[in-house]
Parts: sequence; C-alpha cells; structure tokens
Amino acid sequence: MREVNPMDTDRAVSWQLYIDAPMPMVTIFKTLNITNLMKRRAEGYKLNMLLCFCILQAAQNTKEFRLLPVGKKMMEYDRIGVNVIVKNQGGGINSCDLPFTQTLEEFNRSYLELTE
Repeated sequence: MREVNPMDTDRAVSWQLYIDAPMPMVTIFKTLNITNLMKRRAEGYKLNMLLCFCILQAAQNTKEFRLLPVGKKMMEYDRIGVNVIVKNQGGGINSCDLPFTQTLEEFNRSYLELTE
C-alpha cells in the first residue's frame, strides 16, 4: 500500500464529502438474479461465500476499490478483499477480511479457513 493525494484520484469528490463524516458509509441496494449461484450452492458451496466471490470478481478491475481512507490519508492498496460478517458458534457475529483470489476453489478454501 502507498499513500496518494486524494485530490489526484477519481475519488476526489467523495473524499471531500466524506473525509470529515463521523462514520462515512455508502449502501447500495440492487436486486440480483442468483439462479446460477443456487446451482453452485447445490454443489456444497455456501451462498455467502459465492456472493462474496462475485463481488470481488466484479471489483477486481475497478481501480477505485483499491483506494481507501486511513485516518486523514488516502491509501492505494496492491490487493483488494471483501469484509464478511458471519455468525459465530456463540450465536454472535464476527467479521473478517477475505482476500481476492482468481479461482472459486481457492476462494472457498480461504473463506472456510478464515470464517471458521
């Protein structure tokens, strides 16, 4: 990761709008047809893992997803990941970051290991 000048990036406008917000967050709602994912789920894959894999595949080639604020600095990351919330054995929730991988099998192994 390296620090970049936020005003020299495609995220300059969002930087100005959100950098001083107490909890900057954007939520996007979209209805998706997940029929093909349900077929993979029938093969034993977890639906949450499949959705995370699809998000990472879509985000991998979007350079803005590599730019994130850290404190009052804009950092550019070499790799991307997705943060996932999972139910734990005690009935509560935990979160963890899942790194991008090229293949579904590799991502599934990582997902199962990191969310255990």
